[in-house]
Amino acid sequence: MSELTYTSAVEKGKLLMALMTLKPEGSGTSETTQDNPQSRFTTYTDLEKWGYIQYGGETEPSSCLRFECFDPLEECLRSICDFKGTTEEWTCEGQSHEFTKTIDGVEYLETNAFFQQVIHPRAGILIAHGNNGPAHMGRLKESPITTVPPLRHWSDVAFLQLLNAAETSTSTVPESSFPKPKLNYIIRAGVQCMPTVSVVKDILATRNMSTLPAWPGISFYADDEVGGGREVVEALLGTPNGSGVAYMVAQHNEMLGWKEVHSVTIFYSERDDDLYRWPTLLFSLRDVGAAVDALVRRGGGL
Repeated sequence: MSELTYTSAVEKGKLLMALMTLKPEGSGTSETTQDNPQSRFTTYTDLEKWGYIQYGGETEPSSCLRFECFDPLEECLRSICDFKGTTEEWTCEGQSHEFTKTIDGVEYLETNAFFQQVIHPRAGILIAHGNNGPAHMGRLKESPITTVPPLRHWSDVAFLQLLNAAETSTSTVPESSFPKPKLNYIIRAGVQCMPTVSVVKDILATRNMSTLPAWPGISFYADDEVGGGREVVEALLGTPNGSGVAYMVAQHNEMLGWKEVHSVTIFYSERDDDLYRWPTLLFSLRDVGAAVDALVRRGGGL
């Protein structure tokens, strides 16, 4: 993967911030309203079609996952939901790319890619726990695989996993025959993707910080244009881990609702086997237009 500079991350993040504010495809109401093409992957069965199989699916995550996932994030989770220190109401969704498929005359070999998310459907929390996509895993094969299935991005696979968790959760009460999955927070935990780590290091350096703090970490807000918070949000969205969040929110907003990233918090969530203070990123979402509505309620102007 080519080196990602802070400046190039900001430029990409600006585009992704704009993408999230576009209305879903076909919903434009004026000449100035652009459409946002939606993802073609909208049903859980798409995963099987493209060679994925579910693994480790549990109504409650295992005790092993609790130590690996919940314990390092406990303080964060207690701040954003009624986390009880147990696995109650959490679902582990895992998919592995294990089958060769031939679709429309093209053969897609299995890559052993894997995607694992831990989800709280009622609170709308998605924790990206362990993910390596087909493009990356295919390159690691003895005979590298370069033709990978269209369903290969974290943003699409994780969305379908969120959808399945919402539809199968006993705590989710459908408002219609096809309930919208709830999504308020996305946590990219213990990120080891070096381009993302590099951008986080640049952010700390500009603040004369040599060590990434534990929770509550440092928060940056998209509305903070004067203090530089918006630029940092853009930079984090422009990283490989942040762009997946933006694409999920933007390209699935017909089902998720029209949302955008409101803030990003970076912090260190310690694990016993850590050799480095890998950053964890908490992306907080809100409905598009929420900032304007709040300003109007306070009597502000546009």
